[in-house]
Amino acid sequence: MNGVNERQAIIIKLIYDEPDLLLTVREIETRMGISNQTARTDLDHLEALGLLDAMEMNKKTKFFCCLSLLKISCVS
Repeated sequence: MNGVNERQAIIIKLIYDEPDLLLTVREIETRMGISNQTARTDLDHLEALGLLDAMEMNKKTKFFCCLSLLKISCVS
């Protein structure tokens, strides 16, 4: 996929394999063994590409998911 690195492709696969999954920066840090800034940059980049949606829980925490997939899995 153009414009997406290997880590970002793994994140996309996580979301598409589990459409109701909500990811946080901390979870990506832990799952992939990367820094907070790298996790944040990857998630923000995927959001900018329109591949993920960001939802704010509070001023410090954002959840990332694919709302279109979440809606499909809720209807099924």
